[in-house]
Amino acid sequence: MNKQENSLIQNFDFDIINKKVIITRCDTSATEVVIPSEIMGYPVTKIGIGAFFICKKLKSVIIPSSVKIIEQDAFNKCISLISIIIPNTVEIIRKRAFAYCENLESIQLSQSIIILEEATFRECKKLKSISIPNSVNQIEEETFESCENLVSVELSQYTNI
Repeated sequence: MNKQENSLIQNFDFDIINKKVIITRCDTSATEVVIPSEIMGYPVTKIGIGAFFICKKLKSVIIPSSVKIIEQDAFNKCISLISIIIPNTVEIIRKRAFAYCENLESIQLSQSIIILEEATFRECKKLKSISIPNSVNQIEEETFESCENLVSVELSQYTNI
């Protein structure tokens, strides 16, 4: 392992299950986070339940293309988070994953995502627009509840919801 990987590992709690890494917790004082694609030689495939819950100082996060699932409450109440790019490998974003991220202005969704679960972006008050890729076949209730500045939700002509 090189030094960069060692310093990244020190900022995360994680579990290795079936040779796959789940990020379970991050240092709550972090302002910028780059999640590695591998830890100890195993791919990081999931951001776990509440992994970044109430990381109030977190402004940006880079998610690697090895991640397939963002679990419920993963980034809930990250009030300083401004933008996020979801890599094209992510297929599911669970309940309230980005809820109450009140300063979140920009979201680029994965082109592979199939489900946006309940209240995924609830109360993302600065979110103005979002483009839903054609891979999405399920948007659950309250996904955009209380996104008071959301004026544009773009659906592909091929989106089957």
